[in-house]
Amino acid sequence: MFRARKGSKKSSNARKVDEEETPAIVVEENALNEEADENVGAVLERIKQKNKKPADFSSKKRGVAVVLDHDQEETSVPEFRVKKGKIPRMYVPTDEDGASRNEYSAEKLEELKAQQKFTSSSHYTAPLPTEDDEINPEAPQSSTEAHKEEETFIPLSESPRHEEPRRRTFKPEETSLDDDEDNAQNQDDGGSDDSEWEAEQLRRVGLQPASHSAAVPTKEKDLTYSSLGQLLGKLTAHKSSLVERCDVRSREAQRVEVEMNQLTASIVAMEASLSETGAVYDDIQALWEFLSALCHCLRAKTKEIDRLEENTAMSMQPRTVQLEIWADVDDEYSSLSSILARFAAWKEGPHGAMYKTTYGDLALQQLVVPYIRIELLSYNPWLHRWEDLSWAIELKQRVNLDLLHIGLELVVARATKLVFQLDWLSERHIHQAQYLLSSVPASMRRPLEEAIEDHARKHAYDFAANATAASLFKKHVVQLGLTRLNSLVVQLLHDELEHVKTRQNLEVETVKAIVDSWPIHVATEAKATLREYASLVRQITDDSVAKRALSINIELKLQHG
Repeated sequence: MFRARKGSKKSSNARKVDEEETPAIVVEENALNEEADENVGAVLERIKQKNKKPADFSSKKRGVAVVLDHDQEETSVPEFRVKKGKIPRMYVPTDEDGASRNEYSAEKLEELKAQQKFTSSSHYTAPLPTEDDEINPEAPQSSTEAHKEEETFIPLSESPRHEEPRRRTFKPEETSLDDDEDNAQNQDDGGSDDSEWEAEQLRRVGLQPASHSAAVPTKEKDLTYSSLGQLLGKLTAHKSSLVERCDVRSREAQRVEVEMNQLTASIVAMEASLSETGAVYDDIQALWEFLSALCHCLRAKTKEIDRLEENTAMSMQPRTVQLEIWADVDDEYSSLSSILARFAAWKEGPHGAMYKTTYGDLALQQLVVPYIRIELLSYNPWLHRWEDLSWAIELKQRVNLDLLHIGLELVVARATKLVFQLDWLSERHIHQAQYLLSSVPASMRRPLEEAIEDHARKHAYDFAANATAASLFKKHVVQLGLTRLNSLVVQLLHDELEHVKTRQNLEVETVKAIVDSWPIHVATEAKATLREYASLVRQITDDSVAKRALSINIELKLQHG
């Protein structure tokens, strides 16, 4: 059954006219036939009014095929595209046209009237009483007035397509929802009712309307539970969700509690170690202040030490100069022993790990240099031994070989600078030079040996005029045993031979003294000179045992060379 078209004014007015005219009809056979003809004429008039506007033949609408002759094939049948709310202008007569007019009899009209009057009321079935009605008797009952307001369209011909709609039982709680849905759907009823009305008109005149899919009814919202089992299921699921949520919150609370315990224990441990950490901070802060003051002091004294090293070589009182340097410095910073003791306490104390991480040994090697340099201002390498100096004694007692190695480097540098004070004719100077060369590592001797070689070659010509001085100079040069001086020793031996040849009364003892002191390390280079001494011995007229012994000694030296 089609619902009334509320949005269409033409259809609503037409239906009102029909309703007003219905009570005035007299049930007579001739009159009924005339009224039926008039109704058909009214329908045809409406169709003509509809056809005044041109039809829209768009591709979106499916064409309606009109079969004019049953003998024609379907491929040759023309198709007319019917726009929404429009009917084709062509009238196609059919065999059922006359038959449909004959169906408007008095009995049919009476049935139509009865159907029109009682359609809305017959489609509604009173709802069965429910539990809610028993509990709340004052609940609003569904009214049939809303259903009576809906108009129904009276079909003019019986068609198998229009079957009596199924009866539907309305629940009390659904009546309000139906009203809301009707209000929402009334806005769209205009278009759908137009298409339904036009389809009905086409069927009346014998045309087949275009088929279209029925509107999908909206799903009614069920606001109640269908059964107690569904309610229990929902409650059980909700309970499970709450239990799971409680478990999550419980585990979260346990985790927070464990973290709180850990943090509390950490705070207690930190508070316990706070006093110890504070003591460590105080010690390191005091050490930092001491080292800062020490570095500032030594940085200022280094410039003065550089100036004094240039002048103390000619100074007669170097000890006095050393005391003047530390005159304005406290004993805590002026004594090397106090510095070493402070670093030893740091290294062996509770902060020994920090001593290693801060490279305390490397810093100490730099700090002891100014103290050693100040003490070396009064040191003469050709008169004193470096082992007798106070800094050397202090370092040997502490068995600090690294610092001792640094001190030896400074000693070699000081001796190289004072090599010009070496006296080649002084036995003490030569002994001190031998001691110094033997006490320092071989890697440190090279600069000192080069300085001594240059100094010896420079003074070799000074002693050539004096035979005694030349002989003593040769003796001291040979005594040092420096490889760099081998060529100088060979030259000195040759000069001495020339001086011996100038003597008129050559004695065996003179030659014997020269041969006995002959240097073995230059025996090969001085072999020619030694042969000349052998020929001089043969020229001596004195034939004695000493002469023969000297000749044998010379031959042995020549064989070993």
